Amino acid sequence: MNLLVEKENCSFSGDISQMPDDSVDLVVNTMEYGKKPAVAAIEGLALGGGLELALGCHARIAAPRAQLGLPELSLGVMPGFGGTQRLPRLIALSKAVEIMMVISKQAETCD
Repeated sequence: MNLLVEKENCSFSGDISQMPDDSVDLVVNTMEYGKKPAVAAIEGLALGGGLELALGCHARIAAPRAQLGLPELSLGVMPGFGGTQRLPRLIALSKAVEIMMVISKQAETCD
């Protein structure tokens, strides 16, 4: 499965006073647990729900200058689609915490 976002940045934004839309969570979970591999190609920004969508894929390929982050954490809002759970499972815990504490991070420093 290929997911293509035809713009430079992939970030979902919304009214933080509203509950997250369950349909995004359904898409992320379907990709993660699906029988066909899902690959995210990241160039530009992958913030908030955009990063969480990529984390639900089986593989992620990011351009060195891609920016990754969960900026909603800086507002005291928990990401709604499993980002804080998936990220530490995919990379070292210390690096995951660093990414979560910084608003955005260049992909080349996220290994």
